Amino acid sequence: VNKKQSYHLSEHLENEEFDEDFEIKTIDYSVFSKGSLDGKMQFASQLGNALKEIGFICIIVLVIS
Repeated sequence: VNKKQSYHLSEHLENEEFDEDFEIKTIDYSVFSKGSLDGKMQFASQLGNALKEIGFICIIVLVIS
């Protein structure tokens, strides 16, 4: 499949730039999977906020032994 597409960071090429200060949200799934109801609510809140802000997230599972 040959699709001729061009991707841009903004609608106006002259204003195209990276936001180097933005941090992708990282949330810990173990708070949900092993946590209490409060932990599950906290995870759900963090997930929702991160998805509203940027549209994607990084989920980690923190294991301390």
